[in-house]
Amino acid sequence: MLIASIFAQRSTSFMRILVVAVMLLCIGPLRGQSSDNPEVWLGYITSWQIGPKLYLWNDFHYVTESFWIDRHGLSWQFEKGHTITGGFAFLLTATSYTTALVRDEYRPWCQYEGTGSLGEKYGWRLRLRYDHRIRREIENNDLTDDFIQYNRWRLMATLRRELKKYSNGNRININLHNEILFNQGEEAPPTLVDQYRLFLLMGFSMPHISVQAGLHDRMIPNGTALAHKWGFTIWVTQRFNNSKFEKE
Repeated sequence: MLIASIFAQRSTSFMRILVVAVMLLCIGPLRGQSSDNPEVWLGYITSWQIGPKLYLWNDFHYVTESFWIDRHGLSWQFEKGHTITGGFAFLLTATSYTTALVRDEYRPWCQYEGTGSLGEKYGWRLRLRYDHRIRREIENNDLTDDFIQYNRWRLMATLRRELKKYSNGNRININLHNEILFNQGEEAPPTLVDQYRLFLLMGFSMPHISVQAGLHDRMIPNGTALAHKWGFTIWVTQRFNNSKFEKE
C-alpha cells in the first residue's frame, strides 16, 4: 500500500516531463540506419473487469518472421490512472539462422502504467515493464535442451492527440508510441540496449473498443549500426467492464 500511495501522489508535471524524455531518447537513434526489413505487426489486447479495481489482462501479438506472444496477468488499479499488473507470457521467436518461429521462451513479467491528460486535446501514457526472459539456448545454429535467463526492462511513452469527438462518445485520434528496451544479466546479449520502437498510429476509439493502425520501426543495435525492422501495425484493444462494480 505504501508503494501504491507513492505512485499516486507523484505530480503530473513530473510524469509529463518523463514522457517527453522517453520520446527524445527513442527518437534519437533514427539517424543510424543500416538495413530495412518490412514486417506486419498484429495485436489484440483485452482487459476483463473482475472486481472494483481488479482486471484480467490478456494480449496476443504476432509479428511476421519475428515472434508470437500470448501474455496474461492480473491488474490492480490502485488509483485512477495508475495500474500495476503481473503475470506470465509464452513466446515463439525466430532466430539468426531462420525466420521460422522455432525458439520457445517463457516470461514472468510485471509493469506499472500511468495515464493522464495534457489539456483538452492531448493525453499521455507511461509504462514501465519488467520481463524475466527464459529462452531456449542456441548452439551452432541448433536449439538445445537448455535455457538461458536474463532480465529486460522496457520504458514506453505515448502521446495522443484527439482529432475529432462525436456526440456518441466515439473519437478519432493520432498516437505516437516510443519504447526503449534494456538488457541486464550475466546471460544477456552484449548490447545494453535491446531495441528501440517507434509507432505512428491513427486510432478510432469507441467506449469499449479501439483500433489503431499505422506504421512502426523497430531499431535493433547491430554492432555500431542499427538494423531497422519497419512495417504496418494493427492493434485492437477491447475492455470488458462489469456494471455491478461501477458504484463500488
